[in-house]
Amino acid sequence: MTVNVKPTHENQILTTDDSSPDEELQWTQFVRVMQIITGALVAGVGAYFAYAVISAEEFSDSPGLMTSIAIGLAVLAIAAKLIVPGMIGSGKDAKSPTDLIGIYQTRLIVGLALLEGSAFLNITMFTLEQHWWLLAATGVQIILMLASWPTRSKVEFWIRTQQEMATLESR
Repeated sequence: MTVNVKPTHENQILTTDDSSPDEELQWTQFVRVMQIITGALVAGVGAYFAYAVISAEEFSDSPGLMTSIAIGLAVLAIAAKLIVPGMIGSGKDAKSPTDLIGIYQTRLIVGLALLEGSAFLNITMFTLEQHWWLLAATGVQIILMLASWPTRSKVEFWIRTQQEMATLESR
């Protein structure tokens, strides 16, 4: 799958078929920025997770009130991660491929932030109540964050899909 877009502005060229070195560098930079952001968010949760596990003295078998609340919020955060980013921008709002990349990046950050906030809450509640369910919920959220890892092929596919949808909606 390739993205082949006619630029609307002279400095906003993003194509992948027979791309020039400058276009390849531009693609690499866009994707690398998203990977750095994703990596930083995952690393923060992972470091706090590791600290909480290492400093844990014993695990509780019965969940407390805060464990139940944190697990409930984790479920809500996962649901929100599936819904909320899709409400941000659309292909028909974009005037250029770089606009689409901006929308993709914003959606990525919002989705990751929803999971990160809930993961931090679960880890904090684990440090207080020591219930293993909280670690399991955090683990699921970390896996979902890693599943969102941006790659060039994911971004190209998303851009192509948005452009096709915008074309269909304009008919």
